[in-house]
Amino acid sequence: MTRTTRRQFLAATAGLALLAATGCSGDGEQAPPDVEPGAPLWALARGFASCPAVFVDDLVLVGGGGALYLLAVETGEERWEAVTDTSPSSPAVAGETLVTGLGGGGLLALSMADGRERWSLPTGGYGVFAGPVAVDGLALVGGLDGVLRAVDVATGEERWTVGEPDVAGQFFADPVVADGVLYLGDSRGTLHAVDVATGERRWAVETDGSTVSTAVVAEGAVHVGTVLGALLAVDAATGEERWTRSVSGTVSTLAVAGDTLLVPDPGGRRLRALELAGGEQRWEATSAVEVLPVAVAEETVYFPARRDLLVAASLADGATRWECPFGRSEAPGDALLTLAAAPGRVVAGTDGAVAVAVRA
Repeated sequence: MTRTTRRQFLAATAGLALLAATGCSGDGEQAPPDVEPGAPLWALARGFASCPAVFVDDLVLVGGGGALYLLAVETGEERWEAVTDTSPSSPAVAGETLVTGLGGGGLLALSMADGRERWSLPTGGYGVFAGPVAVDGLALVGGLDGVLRAVDVATGEERWTVGEPDVAGQFFADPVVADGVLYLGDSRGTLHAVDVATGERRWAVETDGSTVSTAVVAEGAVHVGTVLGALLAVDAATGEERWTRSVSGTVSTLAVAGDTLLVPDPGGRRLRALELAGGEQRWEATSAVEVLPVAVAEETVYFPARRDLLVAASLADGATRWECPFGRSEAPGDALLTLAAAPGRVVAGTDGAVAVAVRA
């Protein structure tokens, strides 16, 4: 059996945007509270980031360097550290429990209160780089064995599975759930729709190439991109095609806000804002990096304009609101691996810092 490493996973997504680390202070140190938007606030320099940050009220979960951390959003103060010994995926939070996938194989549940283990579930040595999603007491996630699992968050018991190891395509993307249905694309170019309660397949459609980006569901349609640059919207109820569009390179991430779909165009070195209804372009922003991580919060879009510059732009027209130059020696790392946004904060992960917070 061949195991896929974290580096191989990143290669499968056609690489990630290069972005030099910003002038932030290290572990626990922070900027003054009255800093302007675009100013660095704090950094957690504990190795590379392995998953996008997850915001939980006034706290944030970040992962990397073989551990998960719970930090205060405002200050970066560490509440707890949980050693996982392998790269954790973005955790799903359900009440007082979080569930994360492990790059070395398996699922792990931890207490939100103190980070202690509650249960673990092996996956036959196959890695789980995708982040679970928590719905109705279930943690839903796909792994590199090609199996989609629904696991009881309280006990770690499997409620249902779809697929068999080494038979179906591998899952690299996080699942997304809407109206009781889970949507997830795989490495063989199939987009699946599965009933959350029963595991029954609603429909499956073929896409033009493997899927490594999480689908987004909006206005009754599922939007997904592939490694071959295909972007398509299908009816969420039936799987019937609504529209298609092409970009020049791997679609490694998608984001949606209101009636706007944000799509990185890596080959064209652009970020495109499209209408959800028909895929028509509203605006575009140029970037000197090949693959764009993108995040959006409060009518603002965040992405790297070049490897050493993080930009905040208006969701309405793409106009720049502020820029944050990166590259100072105080914050380690020269490749942006993750990006997440919430009101007032942008948290980036690099290959040298699990988390770098910037005032939004």
